This record gives sequence, C-alpha cells and structure tokens, in this order.
Amino acid sequence: MPDIIQKTIAHPLLRPNLIAGRDYQINIAQTASNHNTLVVLPTSLGKTIIAILTIANTLQTAPESKILVMAPTRPLVQQHYDTFCRFFKSSVRLCTFTAGLSPTNRALSINDADIIFSTPQIIKNDLEADLYSLQGFGHIIFDEVHKARKRYNYVNVAAHYLADCAHPLILGLTASPGKDLYRINELCENLQIEQIVFRNQESHDVTKYVYPINTIIRKIDLPMQITQAKAILETAIRKIQDYLCEREILPRRRYSSKFQYIQLVQDLKYVDVLCDPYLSEDQKRVILQNKGYRGLNYPHLAELFDETKDSNEPRNSNTAKEGSNNFSRCDKKKPNKAATMGYAVNAIYLEHLKEILTTQDIRMYYTYINKLKERAKSGNSHLKRFLNSKYIKGVNKILETTKNSPKLDALFNIIREEIKQDAKAKLIVFTQYREMGRYIEQELNAKFVKGISTKFANRFVGQASKIDDPGLSQADQKQLIRQFAEGEFQIMIATSVAEEGLDIPNVNAVIFYDSVPSEIRLIQRRGRTGRHSLGRCYCLVSDGTLDEVYHNVSHFKENKMQKLLQHPEKINTVKEFPRSSQKPKYFSLSLEEIEKKRQIYKDQKELRKLEEIKIQLANHPKNHPKNIQSSASLPVSNSESAFSLINDMTLSISSMGQDRFLKNQKNLESSRQKAKLLSSHGITKKIFNWLISTMEISGEIKGNYLYCDLDTLFKEANKEKIDPIKIELTVDRCIKAGIFQTSGALLTYCFT
Repeated sequence: MPDIIQKTIAHPLLRPNLIAGRDYQINIAQTASNHNTLVVLPTSLGKTIIAILTIANTLQTAPESKILVMAPTRPLVQQHYDTFCRFFKSSVRLCTFTAGLSPTNRALSINDADIIFSTPQIIKNDLEADLYSLQGFGHIIFDEVHKARKRYNYVNVAAHYLADCAHPLILGLTASPGKDLYRINELCENLQIEQIVFRNQESHDVTKYVYPINTIIRKIDLPMQITQAKAILETAIRKIQDYLCEREILPRRRYSSKFQYIQLVQDLKYVDVLCDPYLSEDQKRVILQNKGYRGLNYPHLAELFDETKDSNEPRNSNTAKEGSNNFSRCDKKKPNKAATMGYAVNAIYLEHLKEILTTQDIRMYYTYINKLKERAKSGNSHLKRFLNSKYIKGVNKILETTKNSPKLDALFNIIREEIKQDAKAKLIVFTQYREMGRYIEQELNAKFVKGISTKFANRFVGQASKIDDPGLSQADQKQLIRQFAEGEFQIMIATSVAEEGLDIPNVNAVIFYDSVPSEIRLIQRRGRTGRHSLGRCYCLVSDGTLDEVYHNVSHFKENKMQKLLQHPEKINTVKEFPRSSQKPKYFSLSLEEIEKKRQIYKDQKELRKLEEIKIQLANHPKNHPKNIQSSASLPVSNSESAFSLINDMTLSISSMGQDRFLKNQKNLESSRQKAKLLSSHGITKKIFNWLISTMEISGEIKGNYLYCDLDTLFKEANKEKIDPIKIELTVDRCIKAGIFQTSGALLTYCFT
C-alpha cells in the first residue's frame, strides 16, 4: 500500500480529527443517505465508519427523527454503542436497550435519545406489543444483514418499518449477503434494497488504503493409522447409507454428511406428530409450532411412515420422487421407523468421529468416545451396541499406537516461523471446536512460555457454559481483547465468536486450524489480518478429508458471490422505493400512553390464548357432535381460568395424547409455584428477572450455578437508572427465601 496522507472528516455532529477520510467510505455513505442500500465489504474495510457517516448525514437532514442500530448479539450491540460514543459528539444522545430494561422504560428512553442500539428480538417484541412505532425513525442500520432471511427478526422489523414510515431509509452491512442469487434476492426483497455497493481489497478505490493478504495453504498428510481408521468408519457409514437409500428413505448422493442425518432425525420426530391419529389438526399445529417446525426436509417421509395405512400396502412411487429425484425404488413395503432412527443416529456418531479424527486431534476422538461410554452406563442399550460394534472396536485397536495428529506439529511450525520474523508477532488461530482450542492453548503455553508468570496463548470463546467448559462473560471477553491488543499474550485461539463483528485488533497472521464451508466465515476470519501491514492467512488442510471439501466449497461460494455482486443488474433490487418528501419526525409518548398500550396488548394476548384453547377443545374427537351426549358434559363459565380449561382438555383426550398435555401442565404448575414463592416473600418478578439476566451477562456460570459480585449488580443498576434500594431489598429477600446464597460480596444462584 503506498504511503498516503489521509485528511480527517469534519462534520458538525462528529468529534474532530478522529475519522480518516477514505473516498470509498464517503461515497458509499452518500449513496446510503438517499437509498435503501446493501453494503458488502470484507472485514476490516470499515463498515461501521460508513454507518456512522450515514447516520450523521441523516441526523443533520432529519434532526427530529430517531436512528435505530441493530446487531444480532448483545456483545455486538454494546460494541457499536461504545464505538459511536467515541466518534459522535456528546450532543448526540445514545441509548442501548438491554435485557434488564423494562418495556415501559424502553419506550420512554426513545424520547430522550437520538440513536438507539438493540438486538432485533427486543425491537420485534416491542413492535408486536404496539409499544411504539417506527414511523418517526429516519434510518435503520442492520448489521450482519445476511441474517435477514426466512423468520429471522430482522425481516419482521423491516416489514414494520417499511409499512409505518413514510420516508424509510435502510442500511444493511455484511461481508457476504449470500452464496447464490436466490439468497441475495431474498435479502433484497425483505429490505426493499435499491442500491447494492460492493468492494473488496482489489477494488480501484480501496487498494490505496489496504494491504494485500497472502493465502498460504499447508497440506497435511494423515498418518497410516488414521487413514486406516477413516476407511473403517467410512465402511460403516456406507452400510447405513445403503440401507436408507434402498428403502427410499434418503436419496443417493456421491457424498454423505452429518447434516443430512441430523435432518433425517429431525424429520422423524416431526413425523411422529404429523401422523399421530390421536391429535387434531389444530393440536398438531400448536405442537409443531412450539418445536420450530418449518416443513420436512424430506417430504415423502410423512407418507412413508404413516402408521394409519396398511404396512403391507404398496406405496405410491411418485411420493418418493417428490422428496428427491435420485431415489432407487427397490422395496415397496414401509420400513421400520425405529430401525431408521437408530441407523440415522449411528450415522451421526460415525460422521462426527470421522470428522474430529481426521480434521482435529486424536484426543478429541477419545473424548467423544468416553462421553458416549458415560451415556451408555446410564442404561442406553443402543449406545452399548454401537460402542461394541466391530467397527468402533477396530478403530480403537488401530489407534492404540497413535498419540497426536500431524496438524498440531504443522501449526507449531507456522508459529515458530512468524515469531522468528517478529518476536512480538500477534496471531489468531481459528478452530470450530472449543475443546480443540483448549488443547492448542495448553500445548502452546507448554512449548513457548519461558517464564512462570507469563502466558503465550489464550483461548477466546463465547458466553455459553458447559459443565466442564465455562464460557467467557462479556466483561471477560473485553478484558481478553484488551490484553491481546496491549501485547500481554501473543496468540489468540478463537472459536466462531471472534469471526463476526467483534473488534479484534489487527494481527500479523491468521491460521485456520480447520476449514469452514461458509464463505461468510471465510471472509470474516481472513479479514482479521492485513489492516496495517502485509497480512498472511494460513490454511491447514488435511488431505482427503472434510477439510479439503470445506476449503474448496467456501472459496467456490466466495468467488460465485463476488461475480454476482459485480453484476448487480442480475439482482432483483427495487428501482425506486416510494417516499414522502417530508422527513420523519418522532412524536414522544407519555408514560400514560405507554401503559395504556401495554394493557391493551396484554388483554388481547389473553383473549388469543383462550380462543386457541377453545378451538382445540372444539376440534378434539371426543367433542365431536356424535360423541357429545349432553350439552352439560363440558360446562364453561365466564369465571373459568385458562389453567382450568387446559385441565378440562387434558381430562378429555385419549391416553396417548395425554402425556404431551400433562407435560405442558407440569411446566405451567412449576411456573406458578415459582411465582408463588416470589410473591410470598414480597419479591418483585421484574426486578428478580433483571437480577438473573444481569448475573448471566456480567457474572460467571459454573455448572448449574451462577456467580456474580454484588458491586457489579449495583453498577449495572446505576447504568440503567434502576433504584439501588429496590435491588438491595430484592437481593435481601431472595437470600431470606433461600433463592440466593452469599459468600462475602459474592452472590450465588442455582438454576435447578
């Protein structure tokens, strides 16, 4: 990159001398200030700066409007809030919607803010409750906009905005809008995109601002023992595949994958509900909706496993063709569903074992086998048979003499090369698995750390915790990023949490320990280097494995996506979205108006629940006119609660259908008991829920226990303008009720 002198951007709403004036960012922001715009830029080219410049323009032209900035995760929302605080002057009022902020306070906060930051889930819920309108919003920013597909909350929010606002402006930011024309068109349709702006490191107006990134592929040859073990696992998988294909359950494919068997297991569970003769159509709809049902991946399975039909009745061969064009028809009788489920589950185990053995490390293979053994000890006969099969025993026998996979040695050699060139070099190692990240961290610190007090490598993971693998809180993540930026350690071993959005400092090189099939993740990983100097991207690819497949697939998708974006005329964008000449203006809502809206929504919600229950009762076979002996058999009075209606419905259905409703009733009873416990000790449910959600974000999770410092809770309460006396009173009452335990200033809560 040639040395250039960059002038800083001067804007009445932005702090001076902070944003370097890059021509492509200024031009893109100008386009986005007048049209619904999709901006596609690789990580590190400054999508956030484009959003800031666009918003500054909108606030200047529509000063009485509001701006909404959305991101898919809370850490990303907080990061955007912090970044905007750094660049906007104090006269621009910023507000972030947190999980602990009540709906009423959220609606009131909009009155006193210019820019609001939130996850889409919160906004969707507020809009459905009619808490406020997006009519007066001058611009909405959708970060990681590639998620705006199907039922993701971005789609719902965009629909509300485009319908309510007379002068809407949308800015979508992403590194990749999708791998094919269908996905890109779907995104453009959902957001009514008028302009698509695409840049990469080779674009003529970008090259002078960035450094090139060299991609270096290191092929890894598997040792003979692992190759033999892989062949045994593939033989077992092929036998299962033959069984399923011969019975027209799955289509014949050149390659099998873990994902197709996961889809099959999911479909078989849905088929249980779809073909249940004891459930009405409305009951099926409710149950499937709760399970997140969006249709069968293999539609022919519904007829194939319909037990209401004669099992010896020949099946319509056209049904199988509807599921796939590549079925081989050899058995016209219905296959056994239980056997099919067993084979599919075994295939998932085998595919996963093959993947981690050939692309990760042999220790992960043994860890997974040990987990299966522990589950088998609890009486799972299916797992016992699987573990005692000749295939698993054969693999275990072959691997007895193998200690480590060669990938780790290749990784260490790359790190030595980088450290030799620059003793203070910073590197990011990407891996899909937390467990593999832990092994890499341990090995690197054992090999490279010279002093006892220093640490060479640190693992960077998400907030979710497992029994033997605690996650990192948002505060811990920030601290690790800061330590990495300040050079307290040199190697960050990161899972997918470091790929999307988070402000990770520039590094000398990134290393892909494994390959990913997604072009988005490829671009995001690679974009962590090459910001301030020549970047290097190392790809470790095990020969003849899933690594090789994923590596080729992700690069193919990236090339295909770039070709599409270079010819935007092929994409179905909106020519010109109809807008009013009048700029948006937000009208503040009073507390009374907000409370009235909330009450109306609650009343309507209760009515809908009662109507759904009545429909289920009316449609049940027992309540069919032929089965009703007298109108007094099901008395329903106006005073009956939803709980008693559910109870009546449970008593009226058959024994096979009862289990599902009894389970729902048990969950309802558990919720009632919890509410009763809180009420009996004078504990406000709203404050209690805020405490738990804040402890989850700012505290630490270990197993079933949640730990948080009391001072942290009071600081968070102060930030969100919650009365500290209420917090102190609620904590004290929870301790007396036995809900919380204390040890000094540390508060403990058990999830069970």
